Amino acid sequence: MASAFLALAQSGRADAVDALDKARRHVDRLVELDASRGKAVRFRELQGVIRFWEGDYTAARETFAAFEEDSVFCRFGVALVEYRQNHVQEARGLLSELVDELRTGDRMREFATATIALIDDHSDKEQVLDAFDRESLGRNWPREGVNGGVRAEPDGEALRVLGRFSNPGQPVFAGRVLPTAGNFLGAEITVTLGREDQSKLAGIEISTKSRGSSRGSGSSERGTDFRARLGVRSRRPYLVIEDGDASRARSEEQRKLRDPVELGGPAVAAGHPVRLELRVVQREGDKFGLQAYVDGEMVHERGIEKLRRKTSIDLAVDLLVEASQGARVDVTFDDFRLVRRREKR
Repeated sequence: MASAFLALAQSGRADAVDALDKARRHVDRLVELDASRGKAVRFRELQGVIRFWEGDYTAARETFAAFEEDSVFCRFGVALVEYRQNHVQEARGLLSELVDELRTGDRMREFATATIALIDDHSDKEQVLDAFDRESLGRNWPREGVNGGVRAEPDGEALRVLGRFSNPGQPVFAGRVLPTAGNFLGAEITVTLGREDQSKLAGIEISTKSRGSSRGSGSSERGTDFRARLGVRSRRPYLVIEDGDASRARSEEQRKLRDPVELGGPAVAAGHPVRLELRVVQREGDKFGLQAYVDGEMVHERGIEKLRRKTSIDLAVDLLVEASQGARVDVTFDDFRLVRRREKR
């Protein structure tokens, strides 16, 4: 019964918190009833797991640690608590001890080995968060595109593009640069269109340039090796992926891959925030797959060629707005998140 409640708690349902509380009370009672028979290891293991899921790491550690001599699972639990409390080296050391002590083929040994690999992979990553809660972008956003007097500017709460476009074909954007494109893992942003907004496109773009090509304002640039743009176009989710030079497309099928992707979905209402994310996943060798998410749901995935793990040129990450000449725009960007591998020194 306690396991059933725990499974429900992990399901993400609205009643998950109540289920977790029931699981805790149920297993606590089992431990109490079984105490007279000696060490109730299995119930204690479950008790530690529930404490862990509740976020009570002190209680979880105490539960696991009390039975370390009797349970490999509890030893593993102590390691996970250490890791959750940012004691990375301690956690890795405890897991390494398990790998050294357990025989080849033991499932817990395999689990510990896999967890060490995940810890090592995660330690190589870092994330950049920006809520734009200030009055200027600062040097971390060195790329800028303006249209007349319209530019992307923080208003103390978010990044806002507000005003009337006076120049045709010139997007407004603010961008960051990753020195090594192959270190990119993902970027996401929340976009909100104002009630009077007349933009043609508002969203996020990642792109690389051929060596020797100049960085400019995005899609109209020559020499673009790779570009992916996810946004809201004409009040609908929009995605386009340009993987390689269009002039080198060898077939009609390859040329069609550069067309906008049909995403479907409901219209984006004014004032309704939309979460947009572009993410890469490792595939065979150093190849990447590109995933696009709208409000947390994956809407497209495709293998890509020109952005790979070993791509060493820089990558631009831009927040941009496009509009017709004379159009008035009102677009807000908020809660930017960038995930990347650490640059090697």
